[in-house]
Amino acid sequence: MDIRVFLQSEHRLVLKNGLQGNDRHQWDVSKAAAIELGKRGNTIEIVYGPVMWLAKASLLFQLIQIFSSTSRSFTYWLIHSTIWINFGFYLGLPFSVYFQCTPREKIWVPITPGTCINVEVYFVATGAFNILSDLTILVLPIWVIWHLQMPVKQKFGVSAVFATGTL
Repeated sequence: MDIRVFLQSEHRLVLKNGLQGNDRHQWDVSKAAAIELGKRGNTIEIVYGPVMWLAKASLLFQLIQIFSSTSRSFTYWLIHSTIWINFGFYLGLPFSVYFQCTPREKIWVPITPGTCINVEVYFVATGAFNILSDLTILVLPIWVIWHLQMPVKQKFGVSAVFATGTL
């Protein structure tokens, strides 16, 4: 499935939330609208994992095209292991979001009796993994470039092109 489908659905969900009061003070939103916002917010969180994996995998597959020859080099295996580690993490995210509370209604109606995971720990762990994953994807091409046989001045130039990904 094309990444544009996921990005479009994520975009529509975010827009719909904005139109329903996501940017307003909580006291200015009706109870029904707040519940609807909670449901949509949960849907956005569920879609987030597959969208992030597709985005990162597309970059990593492009790196394979650029840097890997026909042989199964160290770079090839490093990029592939990054793809599959990301796949495992981002595959698990929708499930951890979907099953974060029992009953599910407690996600968008917090006063409902039940139990939830510690979402603060979830957000910190997800953020830490995202930072580590992003840094890995940023450093991979630069690491490969610095192992090529070319003048140092050229290495800096090519590294600068890949470093634009930090912007």
